Amino acid sequence: MTQTNSKSPVVFVVHDGKSKYLSDVIMSAKLSSNKVFYIGDQIISDNLLPKDQVIRPDFNNTSLLNEFTKVWKHQSLDNFEWSFGCFKRHFLVLEAASRLKLYDFWIIDSDFLVLENLSIITEYLKENNIEVALSSPKSENKYFMA
Repeated sequence: MTQTNSKSPVVFVVHDGKSKYLSDVIMSAKLSSNKVFYIGDQIISDNLLPKDQVIRPDFNNTSLLNEFTKVWKHQSLDNFEWSFGCFKRHFLVLEAASRLKLYDFWIIDSDFLVLENLSIITEYLKENNIEVALSSPKSENKYFMA
């Protein structure tokens, strides 16, 4: 994949199903000067994002996901649908990033508000040749992030 020359970080908001707050999540990331792509099945209005930044995949039929499901064995204590959805989301983002020729980007859950431009973090990581994944671990403090 080749790297884009976007000054604002690319943020993928991935969502499957109906949500009252999805528009707020997208607008928050967008108003924070991030370039936002939405991957999902919920219809969002045209004034939220340009059509080329809205990706409506066939959630059950992507080539890499199909290959993955042939070898994956569900062994989690979580239910199958939830676990499969976690994997599926990453395959959908991978296919979108490949098609858009993106090398670095952020994946944001559809219930997470981005309140700042992610450029500072993105540039720091790129300048220091750091490849990283950030997540929030299980914690008793519901506002703890890693």
